[in-house]
This record gives sequence, structure tokens and C-alpha cells, in this order.
Amino acid sequence: ETILRAAHIPIPDSFAGTRKSYTLSPEDYCVKLDINGQELGSMYVLWAEKGMYVNLVLDRSEFPDHNVNKKGGATVGINKVGGWANAFKIACSLAGWSQAGLKPAPKSIENDVD
Repeated sequence: ETILRAAHIPIPDSFAGTRKSYTLSPEDYCVKLDINGQELGSMYVLWAEKGMYVNLVLDRSEFPDHNVNKKGGATVGINKVGGWANAFKIACSLAGWSQAGLKPAPKSIENDVD
């Protein structure tokens, strides 16, 4: 859990590092809920698998070469992108959350730990 906080990844109160994953909903973490009329999708923090999953990729402008599956989602593995902080940044961009504007994460610490 400390690793996720250090990477400034939102952590719901119900997560204590014992579950395999948890969901981040745009309603809880984004200023706007759509970009260009397209509704934002959720993201999953895959704690046990060391990655993030974007349920619906809306914006590939920053990462045009990132693979998107047949259902329109994408996995971002921490080992391939250099840690949790980078994985979260990429996932937010792909999901359109960066464009919609992120609310400040209430649970985070200042030190970057990957």
C-alpha cells in the first residue's frame, strides 16, 4: 500500500493491500466525467499482477504505440514502464482522465517509491 501512495495512486479506504485488485471510478477521481462527449471508463489497480488496466482507452495521443485489446481496454505493466507512478500516469492518459482533470489524491505521500 505504501508503494501505491508513494506513486500518488488513489487508494480507497477499503483497500489494505490484501486484495488482488481494486477499481478506480472516474466519478471519484476526475473533475469531468467525459471528454469530447465520450464517457470516461474505470481503471483497475492490479496490485497482485503489478499493473493497471484501463477499461476503455479514449486517448492514445501521448502513447500511440500502446497496445489496445479487442474490447478497447489496455494493460499497463509496471515492469515495462518503470514503476507504479509511470503506470498510473500512462493509464490516466489512455483513459482520458488526464484530459478530464484529476482531483487531488487524498491519500498520498511525497516520496517516490517504485
